[in-house]
Amino acid sequence: MAGLDPVELVRDRADILEIIGESVVLKRSGRNYTGLCPFHGEKTPSFNVNVERKIFRCFGCGEGGDVFAFVMKQHGLGFREALKLLADRYGVPMAEPDGQAADDRAVMRHAYELAAKFYQDMLAHPQIGAEARAYLESRGIPPELAARFGLGFAPKEWDSLHRFLNSQHIPHQAQDDAGLVRPRREGHGYYDYFRGRVIFPITADLGQVIAFGARAIFPGDEPKYLNSPDTPLYTKGRHLYALPLAKESIKRKDRVILMEGYMDVIASHRAGFTEAVGVLGTALTSHQAKSLLRYSKRVIVSYDADRAGQAATERGVATLEEVAGAAELDVRVLRIPDGKDPDDFLKRHPPEAFELLVGEARSLIQYQLDRAIEGVSRGLDTPEGKDEAVTACKKVLSRVASKVLRDELCAALAKRLNVSRSALSLEIDREFRHNKAPRRTRSSHAAKRDGFRQAEEDLLILMVEHNVARDSVADQLAGIPFADEDCQWLREAIEAWPSDKELTWEALLTEFTGEQERRFISRLAFGSNPEKWHDVAIAAASIIDTVAINFWTQEHETYKGLFEEAIRAGAPHDEIDELLRQYNHALARKEELKSRSGSVLPTKEVG
Repeated sequence: MAGLDPVELVRDRADILEIIGESVVLKRSGRNYTGLCPFHGEKTPSFNVNVERKIFRCFGCGEGGDVFAFVMKQHGLGFREALKLLADRYGVPMAEPDGQAADDRAVMRHAYELAAKFYQDMLAHPQIGAEARAYLESRGIPPELAARFGLGFAPKEWDSLHRFLNSQHIPHQAQDDAGLVRPRREGHGYYDYFRGRVIFPITADLGQVIAFGARAIFPGDEPKYLNSPDTPLYTKGRHLYALPLAKESIKRKDRVILMEGYMDVIASHRAGFTEAVGVLGTALTSHQAKSLLRYSKRVIVSYDADRAGQAATERGVATLEEVAGAAELDVRVLRIPDGKDPDDFLKRHPPEAFELLVGEARSLIQYQLDRAIEGVSRGLDTPEGKDEAVTACKKVLSRVASKVLRDELCAALAKRLNVSRSALSLEIDREFRHNKAPRRTRSSHAAKRDGFRQAEEDLLILMVEHNVARDSVADQLAGIPFADEDCQWLREAIEAWPSDKELTWEALLTEFTGEQERRFISRLAFGSNPEKWHDVAIAAASIIDTVAINFWTQEHETYKGLFEEAIRAGAPHDEIDELLRQYNHALARKEELKSRSGSVLPTKEVG
């Protein structure tokens, strides 16, 4: 086992049958073991465990993955938590790259624990913490709430924490590396990084303190907020404020309220909205978004109502959509009236009023339309203002793929702007035609129809298990994407896989830990049957022809629809000529492939 990293060691030693068998009664069925799924109610077993591949999959609800995925789902843990739990159980040491690094991290963790306790004691001190307690009380944070969040106070003295850590035998360099102290400019001694500030501990998923945020409370102290620097334990943009306190409420309510600041989050918890978390002063990162989406796909974004808050809202929503990918995601934007932030609103109104705002939170597209209209410089009661609003809104609506939804939104917008619905619809459809990439017009129904999605999935299985299939796809399908989004995502991941790293189903499940990713990969892994392919090269060539013909068939149908729509709408001649050229090109490619390959049938469905 030499050379294996802890993840590989744990996966190798962990008995997936033993782990799952503690929660599910399993019976052998051919190569697999089956039982009733622990993640959804069922009377007929659809939950399968493949001991050879060390994976599980439920054919009822779609849950699937490796032993880490099961422990994460069953116990509501993050990956690192699940890894540690299994490592402890199976005797795998979680060693750092070298012993010194492990020791340094241990000392740093201890330093943070000591610092957090010191700051809390200073806040409680009758004299030293009096002004900080008064400040917190003025912000609506009583002592019991401050204790729940572990709030503290850094005294104004230059080196009070440094002297305390010295008394606890924490080396000077460790204090500096942890961002708790700084060396003096003259080169003799250290001073505290945080002074005269209220302290907000930042914790990892299991609640261990790994950094601090600090707010100035005395006049003239700048900046207002100061955060720990990046350290071996803490990297800005990788953690969410109060997630350990909020995750049970998030799972219970199946929603998360995403906020900007510490005070907003604490005020929300005080009012009973214990599913609130904060982004720690950064634009939402993909790592933070993945942490959120582990617990719920319903996200209410409630940032400050100022310009910076609105910009952060739009960046955060874009990040959530990017991370969610093909997963169903319900993102709504909560707008606080009168330009207030959540903390201000909750001070002045009862929790019921905030719950009403949550219920009225706008869908993403509605929010974007609101923002577009608010940006109009002229009055909406003037022709110029209406035209400016239509120009701004059609850019938003042209991104809506569903014709039905687009028409519904168009009708509501026409009424709101008091303009002709037919004229507005014409403008939006024209914008839609110009903005729409041809490959995007293919519907998911077309991708799945007649087994074409199965052809792509079969090809992915071959690509994972055979180099010759990967080479054939790279050579013959260059520039031709898969029609199904999930399949295209995994194809891109396979094509980008490092050449010096072995590609296996287990490696894919380690690399991609998102819920939707795990489900998709495990479903394909269960569909793999080595006996199905007598000659991999011939099978891959046949499926590649199927995929290519499907692509050009969809391109042909797409351009035919766009051409006919352009004719009806009276589009310019050059636009019509270009669409006709693309239509003829797609038709020619389709017929060429058909004649070259003969009658290519979709592959037989697996599983």
